[in-house]
Order: sequence, then structure tokens, then C-alpha cells
Amino acid sequence: MIAAIDRELAMANALEAEASARIAALDDEQASIRHHPHYAIYRHGGIAAVRNMGVAHILAHAEFYRLRYGEAIARLAEARQASRDDCLISALKLVCESDPLLEIAGLAWLDSQGLLIRGALNPFWLKQPKLGLGYPARLHGLTAEDAEAHRGLYALTPPELAGRFAEEAESAADTFGDLLPAVIAAGGAQLAAIGTAATEADAAERYWAKCASFAAHQRATGDRRWRWKPPLSRQGHHARTIANLNDVAMPSERTRGHAAAWLDDNGANPRFRKG
Repeated sequence: MIAAIDRELAMANALEAEASARIAALDDEQASIRHHPHYAIYRHGGIAAVRNMGVAHILAHAEFYRLRYGEAIARLAEARQASRDDCLISALKLVCESDPLLEIAGLAWLDSQGLLIRGALNPFWLKQPKLGLGYPARLHGLTAEDAEAHRGLYALTPPELAGRFAEEAESAADTFGDLLPAVIAAGGAQLAAIGTAATEADAAERYWAKCASFAAHQRATGDRRWRWKPPLSRQGHHARTIANLNDVAMPSERTRGHAAAWLDDNGANPRFRKG
């Protein structure tokens, strides 16, 4: 009996070592993979999508970056007062929705850049609007590394934004988009840090909104069939993170409902819970 147990343990140890080696190899392989060519576009498009900008805003958003910087910032300031939201992305959304001429000019500009298909938006943009929203950043020379600082600009007040652009402008005719690379470069790590904090706040806002929406849905319906389905992959990854963080055992139950209850009981989501 002891010999049989020893053999089983040896086999288990060998399998564990093999699995660890495979995981390490996969990690190395993942680290060597470069980003998709559209990664930068998607990241910058995600900035606009934070306040629910989508397909309907792509054309006007593209043209906004071609406005003279003084006019662009003045429009943001006016829209910020009307939107009752300190975030300038909400103001940008309102600007794009309030001027049909921006759409017309944006369509012509994107066409001149060869980005339309038979005079219309790329069908793929209709499925992934972040790509359409992110193209102005690419066309004005921004890279994926600029995304956090780009987000940081929209966390500033209009006077702060105007001051940064004025420092880099050579004339009043300089456009918002053409000045973006220089403004972002001048902002350096400080502007990127502002953007990183804003991005984290955006993620927390989305998380708590989803929690509230799900709780409201559960109160409004008696359907609990979801609780007996297999756990979601993200529940497993989340549970592993919390188990490691809090030094507790992984949940033994294997249903979606049990996983949800365990996550709630153990402080999910620690990323968005202070302390």
C-alpha cells in the first residue's frame, strides 16, 4: 500500500513539474507576442467609449480633432457646463452630438484618408466602434504609449487644457489633433499619471454600475437558474486572485451561484475596494 501511494505521489509530482514547465513556456511565449497592429487605435478609441460614444459619434469625433485648438477647447468648455459632468469626455460626446456639420466634414476627411468603403463607414467599425473612434489619434501621430496621457488631458479643466495647448502652439490656426503629440510629450509622466488614475476611476465606475444593475435585475425577477450553471472563467480567475491575496482556500463548490456568493463573501472586487 505504501509503495503504491509513493508511486502515485511521484507521478503527481512529475505531472506538477511538467505543468509548471508548460506554464512557464507559455508565459515566455506570451511575453514575446507583439500587440495587434490595431492595438493603439483600439486603446485611443476606448477613451471616447468611456462615456458611451459609439458608431453614431465616429464621424464628428474625427472632425473634432481637426478644429483649431482654441475653438475645440471652447466647445468643450461650453459643453462641460451643459453636461453637468466634470469629465471632458462627456463634453466631447455632447459636442459631437450637437453639430451635424462635424459629421459632414468628418466623412469627407475620412474619405480623403482612404478609410471609407464605398463612401460609408467600414462595416467592421460598426461592430467595433472603438476602432473608428481611435483612428483620429493614429492619423495625428499618437501611439499606444500615449493613451494614458491622452486620457489624462480629458481629466483636466478647460483652462488647464487651453494653457497646455497654448504653450505648444505656433499659431492660432494649429488644430487640436496636430498639437496632441507635442502636448502629450510635454505633459510627460505627470500627465500619464493623471490619465492612469482617471482610467482606474473609469473602470471602478463601470464595475459598480454593473453590480448595481445586476442587483436591480435580481430584485425584479425570481429567475435564479443561472446559479446552477457552471462557473464563469472570469469567476475562476477572480477567485484565484482573491485566494492568493487573502491566503484563503479556493471555493470547493462548482456552480456559478456558489462562486458568486464566495466572491462576495471574500471582498470581490479587491481592485475597487479601498483598504
